[in-house]
Amino acid sequence: TRFACAEGHTGSVESLVTFHFWSSDFRTREAGATEGAADAEGRIRTRDGVERVSKASATKAELFELFLGATAAQSASGELGIPREGIAFIERVRVPPPSWKGMCSVTAVGVEELVDERLLQGGNQLMDWDRAISELNTPR
Repeated sequence: TRFACAEGHTGSVESLVTFHFWSSDFRTREAGATEGAADAEGRIRTRDGVERVSKASATKAELFELFLGATAAQSASGELGIPREGIAFIERVRVPPPSWKGMCSVTAVGVEELVDERLLQGGNQLMDWDRAISELNTPR
């Protein structure tokens, strides 16, 4: 995985290219299927049976200070150039993949804009997303 956000990810520090400072306001996350019953204490079971556990979190201000603040440059770790405290946070928010497979709307919009920007740099036409989806849904 080359993309991660403060909400959670499945990648490694070494593989990341982008770390998005976004996370939801919720204080829990969906418990992953690989998290065993040993972790059962502190779980919340919702009405629809989904189990949730508390998650690591930080405010945007804390994340900016952690990764870009005055002390961040002094504590950069090796070739990665990421502050040691930033690496520790990235590792804390590494979680098993959720069963829900949707994409966060912030990510979806960002990816769409990035694709459009890349197409324009190559002199290509902008992507007609409605047409592309329509074509995908058309039986062949």
